[in-house]
Amino acid sequence: MRIVHLLAALLVVATTTQAEVPLDTTFSGDGKQTAAFDLTATNADLALRVFPAAGGGYTVIGYATTTANNGREIAIARLDSAGNLTGSSHVESLFSSINGVALDSQGRFVVVGTIPANPGPGSDLLVTRLLANGQVDGGFGFFGLTGFSAIAYEEPLAVATTPDDHIVILYREGTDGANWTQGRVIAFSNTGALHSSNYALGDMVETAALAWSGARGAMLAAYGHDDCTVAVHSLSVTVTSSVSISRSQLLAQRLPDTPLGCSNDASATAIQPAASGTAFYVAGYVRDINLPAGGVRMGWQIKVNGSNAFDSGFAGNGGRIDLAPWPYDDLRYFSLALDGAGALLTGGQVGHSSNSAQLFGVQRSSATGVPDTGFGPMGSSFVSTTFAASGGGSSRSFGRGLLVDGGRFLLAGAREWTTSDLDFAIAAWALPSSELFENGFE
Repeated sequence: MRIVHLLAALLVVATTTQAEVPLDTTFSGDGKQTAAFDLTATNADLALRVFPAAGGGYTVIGYATTTANNGREIAIARLDSAGNLTGSSHVESLFSSINGVALDSQGRFVVVGTIPANPGPGSDLLVTRLLANGQVDGGFGFFGLTGFSAIAYEEPLAVATTPDDHIVILYREGTDGANWTQGRVIAFSNTGALHSSNYALGDMVETAALAWSGARGAMLAAYGHDDCTVAVHSLSVTVTSSVSISRSQLLAQRLPDTPLGCSNDASATAIQPAASGTAFYVAGYVRDINLPAGGVRMGWQIKVNGSNAFDSGFAGNGGRIDLAPWPYDDLRYFSLALDGAGALLTGGQVGHSSNSAQLFGVQRSSATGVPDTGFGPMGSSFVSTTFAASGGGSSRSFGRGLLVDGGRFLLAGAREWTTSDLDFAIAAWALPSSELFENGFE
């Protein structure tokens, strides 16, 4: 009888192992692609977002370091639907940092970052818009640029566009570059000619996320607090002869301490409206309660219902804090997406807090917050991958932006080719079949 039970257990393990979601080998032959810009000796290039391209394929946008101007150029990689690199380019800019990218309804790319204050010291907020072909949109702002300055230092943390292509930016301000005082939101008209007042959120903000909710008809803004509290605001933008923002706070609540506890430093990095209704998801990472002074982070995700409270049907109490999958100890979520089956994908990176290893990582849960244990190897709800480094072996790889595209999902970020050389990196996995979905959540 024990032999029968053992064989049955082995069969379950084998089935789970075989059910692991694979890299999509129809994408670049092995499910992975890279793009190197290498504009300087430093070559620290990072992809922030991956978008579907008109007519098929993908546009990947981030930044490339340079010695020209203030140190950052907008970097663009173009892939066909088979994952082949069909072109790469970089756009000269005045940016000293590039912090976020958004896609508007006309396929234009809004890029936000900073420019050195003049006179300095300090940093001012800078916005530019690119046409779908990657050229600067000369009809936006002043020859493609607009910006804002009210205090010594401003730094954008998140950007998103409304259905009318108006631009909302959540940023933080401070009197110096080390001690930030509070977060603010500002809106620009779709021509870049007008902007709203800089609306104070009243909280110090380290990371943030923005997303448009069609069901609510408003922009959702999320950020975390040092005390493990997550705040979400609803923002409405009105543009006539001027631009105005109205705000209402939807949520300010401590993360659920289940199954793990939150110590402090709750970072909110992604927000995603639910597939239907006015509910939405938020994700990020927190410091491990057992190592309050260490570098270890845990990923978290919550669901907020239409009544602006934690949805108790999600993970049993509205949210979940996740440990990194074994053998890693550090997990950071940076992006969210819903797949075709309505499951929640959370993308980012997993690795060692010692920085000895970092991998692209994606976690999958049902719409009710149940981890899909058929998604990753050996009953894990995570899949991960890394890229080749110079001289062979695996690189440290840093995941950022997720995209679901038909039967696959992609994660874009960077791989470390050498210690001083980061390249764009994109990985693609095949989405689970309906059979796998059923097995993963039974």
